[in-house]
Amino acid sequence: MGSPMARKAILGGICVDTGQNLGQPLTSLVHTFIGVAGANRDAEPLCKLLSWAEPCNQINGISCNSAFLRDINSV
Repeated sequence: MGSPMARKAILGGICVDTGQNLGQPLTSLVHTFIGVAGANRDAEPLCKLLSWAEPCNQINGISCNSAFLRDINSV
Protein backbone atom coordinates (compact mmCIF):
# COMPACT_ATOMS: atom_id res chain seq x y z
CA MET A 1 0.00 0.00 0.00
CA GLY A 2 3.02 2.33 -0.06
CA SER A 3 2.38 3.64 -3.55
CA PRO A 4 -1.31 4.48 -2.98
CA MET A 5 -0.47 6.08 0.37
CA ALA A 6 2.19 8.23 -1.29
CA ARG A 7 -0.39 9.26 -3.91
CA LYS A 8 -2.82 10.31 -1.16
CA ALA A 9 -0.07 12.28 0.59
CA ILE A 10 0.57 14.13 -2.69
CA LEU A 11 -3.15 14.72 -3.25
CA GLY A 12 -3.76 15.94 0.30
CA GLY A 13 -7.31 16.48 1.51
CA ILE A 14 -9.30 14.45 3.99
CA CYS A 15 -8.31 10.94 5.09
CA VAL A 16 -11.17 8.55 4.23
CA ASP A 17 -10.98 6.46 7.40
CA THR A 18 -10.06 8.99 10.11
CA GLY A 19 -11.42 12.22 8.66
CA GLN A 20 -8.08 13.88 9.43
CA ASN A 21 -7.03 16.75 7.15
CA LEU A 22 -3.81 15.79 5.37
CA GLY A 23 -3.18 19.34 4.21
CA GLN A 24 -3.05 21.05 0.85
CA PRO A 25 -2.20 19.11 -2.31
CA LEU A 26 1.45 18.87 -3.32
CA THR A 27 0.50 18.27 -6.95
CA SER A 28 2.07 21.53 -8.13
CA LEU A 29 5.42 20.24 -6.85
CA VAL A 30 5.18 16.75 -8.38
CA HIS A 31 5.47 16.59 -12.16
CA THR A 32 5.59 12.80 -12.51
CA PHE A 33 4.96 10.14 -9.87
CA ILE A 34 6.07 6.60 -10.58
CA GLY A 35 4.82 3.93 -8.20
CA VAL A 36 6.24 0.46 -8.60
CA ALA A 37 4.16 -2.62 -7.75
CA GLY A 38 1.51 -0.77 -5.77
CA ALA A 39 -2.18 -1.65 -5.70
CA ASN A 40 -3.13 1.65 -7.32
CA ARG A 41 -6.30 0.43 -8.98
CA ASP A 42 -7.25 -2.74 -7.19
CA ALA A 43 -6.26 -6.21 -6.15
CA GLU A 44 -9.73 -7.64 -6.66
CA PRO A 45 -8.61 -11.19 -7.59
CA LEU A 46 -6.58 -11.35 -4.40
CA CYS A 47 -9.40 -9.90 -2.32
CA LYS A 48 -11.88 -12.42 -3.72
CA LEU A 49 -9.67 -15.14 -2.27
CA LEU A 50 -8.94 -13.29 0.96
CA SER A 51 -12.14 -11.32 1.55
CA TRP A 52 -11.77 -11.88 5.30
CA ALA A 53 -8.28 -10.30 5.35
CA GLU A 54 -7.80 -6.79 6.75
CA PRO A 55 -5.95 -5.47 3.64
CA CYS A 56 -9.12 -6.14 1.62
CA ASN A 57 -11.50 -4.06 3.74
CA GLN A 58 -13.93 -1.63 2.10
CA ILE A 59 -12.67 1.49 3.90
CA ASN A 60 -8.91 1.75 3.37
CA GLY A 61 -8.08 -1.60 1.79
CA ILE A 62 -6.90 -2.62 -1.68
CA SER A 63 -10.31 -3.80 -2.85
CA CYS A 64 -11.33 -1.81 -5.95
CA ASN A 65 -14.49 -0.63 -4.18
CA SER A 66 -12.71 0.62 -1.06
CA ALA A 67 -13.36 4.24 -0.14
CA PHE A 68 -9.61 4.90 -0.16
CA LEU A 69 -8.95 3.71 -3.73
CA ARG A 70 -12.12 5.39 -5.01
CA ASP A 71 -10.87 8.63 -3.43
CA ILE A 72 -7.36 8.62 -4.92
CA ASN A 73 -8.56 7.38 -8.32
CA SER A 74 -11.31 10.00 -8.63
CA VAL A 75 -8.83 12.78 -9.38
